Amino acid sequence: MQLTIGAMVASVGLASAGAAVAYAYVQPKRRLAPRPLTARDLASTRLHLHRVDLLSFVLAAAGVLSLIPESVQAFAPELMMGQTLAGSALEHLDYIAFVLVSLSFGMGTVRRMLFIALEKASLQPCP
Repeated sequence: MQLTIGAMVASVGLASAGAAVAYAYVQPKRRLAPRPLTARDLASTRLHLHRVDLLSFVLAAAGVLSLIPESVQAFAPELMMGQTLAGSALEHLDYIAFVLVSLSFGMGTVRRMLFIALEKASLQPCP
């Protein structure tokens, strides 16, 4: 039970770290401050958000792909016996997947929140 609680706290911490990195990269206070936003500001901010989204996707995919040795263990357990490369990788790749997916979740969440802020900032004022 204590391990589960610690893992949940670590997951939230890693997601927060990913969110903080994405927020610092986009710099919304600087990019969304000038009103009205010009087409250049909108395009630049959208490109930064797409880069964050791409990195988030790559991290999530890497996390999923790092679980392949577990699949190998399920379907070919003879490869896991002894000191094989797959056997030693299996011991640590679960943790790497956990870290990568948690970071990806935080980055993806902030990217979506910043995209909403971008859309709100790009609205024309009502007359």
